[in-house]
Amino acid sequence: MGLTMAEAFILICFALLLLFAFWQWEVEKQNTPAVEAFKELTDEQRQTILVSVQDGSMDAFVSLKDKGMDFATPATIENPKEKWRFIDQSELLRLTDAAASLPEDIQRSLANLVEAGQAEKLLQEMAVLEDLVKAGQTLEGITGKIRNAESQEAALVGAIRSELGSIVSRIGGHIDDTGAIILPDGALFSKGKAKITPNLAKFLADACHPWLQTLRNSGFDIAEVKIEGHASSEWRGGSSPREAYLGNLDLSQRRSQAVLRACLDLVADPELLDWARKHLIAVGYSSVRPVLHTSGQEDEVASRRVVFSATPNRQSLLKEIQTEASIER
Repeated sequence: MGLTMAEAFILICFALLLLFAFWQWEVEKQNTPAVEAFKELTDEQRQTILVSVQDGSMDAFVSLKDKGMDFATPATIENPKEKWRFIDQSELLRLTDAAASLPEDIQRSLANLVEAGQAEKLLQEMAVLEDLVKAGQTLEGITGKIRNAESQEAALVGAIRSELGSIVSRIGGHIDDTGAIILPDGALFSKGKAKITPNLAKFLADACHPWLQTLRNSGFDIAEVKIEGHASSEWRGGSSPREAYLGNLDLSQRRSQAVLRACLDLVADPELLDWARKHLIAVGYSSVRPVLHTSGQEDEVASRRVVFSATPNRQSLLKEIQTEASIER
């Protein structure tokens, strides 16, 4: 099913912890009567005070100054770029240790996000998290929703294994921890061909309907269902890297599309067929997603594969959290 929910939300949790630390520092910097008085002000009154700090006007702060609050250097805490300096050191160390203990594949995924320039975009999309904190949405509440989504995903993976485990094993494939069904290329197609073999046809006849039905009936919000064609980087002898890539791209696309067509032809239930047409796609990845040995070298045999996967709709979870936060306002 692609990245697990835990992997997909590791950046969200990290960003949320930082935002929570910023927020906590801002409203609970010192446990003084003046701070408590500030907490009791309405949102409009607080906004007026912040605006007054920015434009230099101190009139709005007279009542609070009488209570002992010092606004002599407010600008030092208003620059968001400097707020990281006020994170408790123990909290920062805890976050660092947690990041270091992540599995290597997750660390690699996060590193790829940063290198591809996607991390900034992702964090911008998650700007809603700051609103959630300001709206009073607790960390426990948000974490609970994420855990609930993880539990649903785990239940779906269990259902796929229960329904299809023996069928997948008979053809020499396996189901990974995300629920993706991975089949070896050698058991499915003749070398360099996209025609479905009798062995693959038998598997599809046994697996397509229960696979799609399990996904649809799971109640889990699924964004898309994919039949993926993957190839190794090798091609015909003497071919250039460009020729190998394009040749494998064409072959992987034709194979994934052939499997999709055959799978749809095997679904007799009109409602399930309609659901499949709204979710199911075929993708040929050529050799861009190789399987690697522990040494980092490509495993050419394992790289040639067909994968049946489903991607959870994580955007809907974010929208759900954001909607509830808006209602709480």
